[in-house]
Amino acid sequence: MAAFPKRPADVPWAPGRLPGIGHARQLITDPLPFVRSLPTYGPVVKVGLGPRPLYMATTIELVRDVGLGRAGEFHRDNLIEPVAPFTGRSLVTLSGSDHRRRRRLIAPAFHRNRIAVYAESYAEIAEQWLGTLPVGTPFEATPYVDKLAIDTLMASLIRADVGADARSVLSSKSPELLAEASIRTILPVAVAELRRGAHRRFLDTSDRMRAEAKNVVAEYRRHGDDRGDLLSTLVNHVDPGTGEFLGDEDIVDELVGFVMGGIESPAGMLLAFLHELTHSPSARSEVIDEIDDVVGSGPVEAHHATSLPATRRALMETMRLWTSWITLLDARGEIRLGDLTLGGGVQIGMSPQAIHHDPRNFPRPAAFEPHRWLPGHESEARDTAAIPFGVGVRNCPADLYSWSALTIQAAAILQNFVPVAQDDGAPRTAVGYTTKGVGIRPNSVRISLFPRGARPAR
Repeated sequence: MAAFPKRPADVPWAPGRLPGIGHARQLITDPLPFVRSLPTYGPVVKVGLGPRPLYMATTIELVRDVGLGRAGEFHRDNLIEPVAPFTGRSLVTLSGSDHRRRRRLIAPAFHRNRIAVYAESYAEIAEQWLGTLPVGTPFEATPYVDKLAIDTLMASLIRADVGADARSVLSSKSPELLAEASIRTILPVAVAELRRGAHRRFLDTSDRMRAEAKNVVAEYRRHGDDRGDLLSTLVNHVDPGTGEFLGDEDIVDELVGFVMGGIESPAGMLLAFLHELTHSPSARSEVIDEIDDVVGSGPVEAHHATSLPATRRALMETMRLWTSWITLLDARGEIRLGDLTLGGGVQIGMSPQAIHHDPRNFPRPAAFEPHRWLPGHESEARDTAAIPFGVGVRNCPADLYSWSALTIQAAAILQNFVPVAQDDGAPRTAVGYTTKGVGIRPNSVRISLFPRGARPAR
């Protein structure tokens, strides 16, 4: 790695920058090789986000300095402008005292005890979902896994008997909004709005989604019951220390924020998990054996989310490999990255993909090796460099929710079926990828499911 820069002028540019658009082509069309390469150019690297320089922090030490507030204060005001008609001002976009207040007010929705209530539905939903899958014949898993993620989120978010219309709109329209939001984040606002048809659809669909969400919040507010879902907690919680509570518009913003993170990320991770296990027979066998020992022939239940360590290691390794590819922040004032001081207003970027594929943090970074998370294998996995849910004040508040849902649903699949890859023997690294927002997923996971007891060799 190059020496640490002392002045902004010393920070190297990543190669491939074009006049006017910077590195937009790489960031939109094929970002993973690009962001994974950045640590080779130095601890801080400039990337062209349109005509504006983006300072990418490429070491885990700098990323933690930013996430923990040691580097200075950051906000997302400018970044959120292109997507504000959709996102509003949710926890994902707020900064400073507003961010801290909102995080405090939504925290009860993701308390361990509350997640245990949501988790009661995860296995039931997965069991119903398993009955819809083709068995013994090759199929593309993507649409099925997307459906599972949507059903799981909506069951946690809003009760169907109250918010059927809102659930329908949220689940059907969120994929196109997320795809457009990804483009609008990278392109300059003026350029994004030149795509007039896409711009108009984005505004109209955002308005419709938010209107439906507002209607169901008003309905919950009128009745005031706790229906055991996330929305009930947001509507009814009053902070005992301050007496503060979330207004209706705040709750709509958070519902949209949960949709942004609660469909694509879990779906992409479960797809990636299936992809990795079907190409790693030893890991697949270890997870199946554990599920047999712990769950047995009975139903998968909420408490199993914390009692399947081999499954958790395989999921953690999947998260390492398929984590989000970029996070963007703006500096509110002067900031310091190691020996480098930057003035207020500069844009800072971090790539969990770059951190997780840096061999200084994870030897053999392209390999799927769940054993690296076993005690005694510390040289193969730096725990402090594992940031699938972010770090510091921007750490995802729904990490326990995600762990619970993914573990239970993975267990339900593998308790009933052996998944086998149907990709003509291609190596696991041959799979392409798709970006949705800042998330990534395999672009095709073609498998067959064989009932347990009929386990083909692979």
